[in-house]
Amino acid sequence: MFYNESKMMVPDALKEGLSSKLICSALGYSLAAAVTNSFDVVKTRRQVQMSNPEVFNYKSGIDCFMQMVRNEGVTALMSGVTGRIGWLTPRCAIAMTTYEAFMKML
Repeated sequence: MFYNESKMMVPDALKEGLSSKLICSALGYSLAAAVTNSFDVVKTRRQVQMSNPEVFNYKSGIDCFMQMVRNEGVTALMSGVTGRIGWLTPRCAIAMTTYEAFMKML
């Protein structure tokens, strides 16, 4: 969604260039990574709990979310966001730009 929305902001003369697609996909995936980070933090905590039950005591994903907000504050949900953006953005931007280039050739 963020990728498609950012493509609409590009002037028509630049829409077909690979660089504009690369920039739009990097921007889109960066935003998507930031927005979904809280879900990833909760998922990771639940996974750690499965292998190390003494570390965390959560009953469900919602319970994990609620305890994190209550005990650590809302900012705990953004833990690791820069790493997630740095990990996802380059690979997704390259993949989407390559996909767009191949689709144009077909």
